Amino acid sequence: MRNHPRRFGLTIRQCSGNDPNLDDVVRAAQALHRDPYITDHDGYDCDILAAAVHPDGLQFTYLEQRSKPDPRAVDVTIKIHHVINGGGDLSEDIESYNPYFGCNIRYLQWHGDSVVLVYREKSHTYATTYGRAWPPIFRPIGDRWIINGTQLANVDDDGRIELLSVPELVDAGGLSNSQAKKAGLFPDELEHFLDWPENVE
Repeated sequence: MRNHPRRFGLTIRQCSGNDPNLDDVVRAAQALHRDPYITDHDGYDCDILAAAVHPDGLQFTYLEQRSKPDPRAVDVTIKIHHVINGGGDLSEDIESYNPYFGCNIRYLQWHGDSVVLVYREKSHTYATTYGRAWPPIFRPIGDRWIINGTQLANVDDDGRIELLSVPELVDAGGLSNSQAKKAGLFPDELEHFLDWPENVE
């Protein structure tokens, strides 16, 4: 893959979650009748970073990074796409301090007819919901988080465990550490920085 922050000599802080499922990336690319990583007619590298296909097979979502370096700067955009068969392609830029610094996608799953996305950009981790409603709703959360059923628990800057409903991402109160552990909503500890794999074409 060509798409990660160290391509430009940068790192992103670690956050909870898992790497994207590459099988889903391939399925989305096939549905788009293209390869996952292409260079378009304008010279932009267009990389599908992550994807998720709805169980009904009639809609899917993917995130795509478009980038084109030149001697003075790097033109980069990272967009969320929601594709509905027969209904076109909705797209929206991710919330980001600057997409030049990259995007570490840690969760992308369908919950009914809504998608929940969690990613880390340069400054923040965001939880995002879209699908049933558009445009996407972005909620900043702590780097340590966990989704269990219909709840997302995250550790805020003061060490408190705050809850959001899934997939709506509406505030749902908080838990003590002992309550969170009993409910399976206590996020794991993290290393300070992401250990990103080497670039593989």
